[in-house]
Amino acid sequence: MLGSCAAWEKLPRADKFNLGYNLGVHALDAYTTMEGMDRGAVELNPILGKHPSDGTIIISKVAIAAAITAIYLKWPNKKTRYLVAGQSLFGTAAVVNNFKVLSELNE
Repeated sequence: MLGSCAAWEKLPRADKFNLGYNLGVHALDAYTTMEGMDRGAVELNPILGKHPSDGTIIISKVAIAAAITAIYLKWPNKKTRYLVAGQSLFGTAAVVNNFKVLSELNE
C-alpha cells in the first residue's frame, strides 16, 4: 500500500522505519487493549470510555495512525518527524502498560 506512494518512495530509510514502527505500535496497542478488555480490564483513555468495543478501538487506532502518516507524507520535515517519534513513544508506553495489565490479570 505505502510502497507504491510517490511520497513514500522519496523518504529516507530511517523515516520509513519510524513510520512503520509507529503503525506497528498502534496495531499492537489495539490488540493488547482488546485482549485486556476481554479479560476485564478498563480502558484509561477518557475519549474511548471505560469499555469501548473492539470496533471503536480499531477505528480510533486506524484514524490516528492514518492521520499521523498523512501529515508526515504531506510535510516531511523535522517537526513532523518529532510528531511521529512522539506518537511512537506514547504508543510504546501504552503497549508496555497493556502488557503489565495483562500479566497482572493472568496472576
